[in-house]
Amino acid sequence: MTVLRIFKHASGLRAIFLAMCLCIAVRNGNILYAQNTCTHGPSDCCGFYFGAGIGGGLLALKTNGVSETSFSLSLPNLHAGWMFNSRWGAMLMQAGSIYTYAGSDRALEAFMLGGEYWFDRTWWAMAGVGMTLDASAFYTVDKLSDGEFYTGFPALTAGISYDMWKAENSNISLQYRIFYAGINEDKVLKRSGLANQLLLIFDWY
Repeated sequence: MTVLRIFKHASGLRAIFLAMCLCIAVRNGNILYAQNTCTHGPSDCCGFYFGAGIGGGLLALKTNGVSETSFSLSLPNLHAGWMFNSRWGAMLMQAGSIYTYAGSDRALEAFMLGGEYWFDRTWWAMAGVGMTLDASAFYTVDKLSDGEFYTGFPALTAGISYDMWKAENSNISLQYRIFYAGINEDKVLKRSGLANQLLLIFDWY
């Protein structure tokens, strides 16, 4: 799927987030890589980084008092952030789970502010908090106006990652993540989800 098709099908908030990541990457990627001075610390990344992830896991979903548990796909898990040094970093991230409700695919997502900490050169942890967005899955709508969506608080996530592969300015990690998101709109929708996910995370810096 091309970038234009992704923008066509994504919700407004997702499109804005993706545009932000792409613009910052084009503007700053080469400059910040040239300033990398953390090659001897736990993380090789200093300054700006961005990435995405794909995976899945079990989602325990409760909608208006009705509970169900099923396998859930998780993508694209976009994120962009800044490493202050070779251990600590902060990021903006999108996380979520795709599920089926009333015969349609929907996404229980979140836009969060988070942080990460590197224990050594292979293990690192992350956590975040933010706003929940429940919307039609991006591949199911042709127009933004056709998508039914709800927002709410809170959204929480935490995970532990193992860095499996490194290159000069990129890496791939295997991450276990727990993700919670909730919506409580009186007389409209009460929904919460708790997902245990296993993801492949791709980062560039």
